[in-house]
Amino acid sequence: MALRKMTFAIDDGTATRLAQAAERLHIPKSQVVRRAILDFGDRIGKVSEQERRERLRLFDQKIELVARREASEVEAELEQVRRARAHGDPG
Repeated sequence: MALRKMTFAIDDGTATRLAQAAERLHIPKSQVVRRAILDFGDRIGKVSEQERRERLRLFDQKIELVARREASEVEAELEQVRRARAHGDPG
């Protein structure tokens, strides 16, 4: 794998975390950055656990607003729609 030298700036907190990760893993900082970028690239477009939980919470709130009806009521309404459409009413 050919390596390309790059220069970029990061804030002090990120620099500290980078140094800690490199020390803990016993690898160069550049390897930590490569691993982090590969991991981040794999997760782009995927929902985080926090986002998933928030979406489920919102779904649970909204589902309670859905009217609950007996199956017979739903079937009766569907039958009305079918009859109306059979007579040319698009419903």
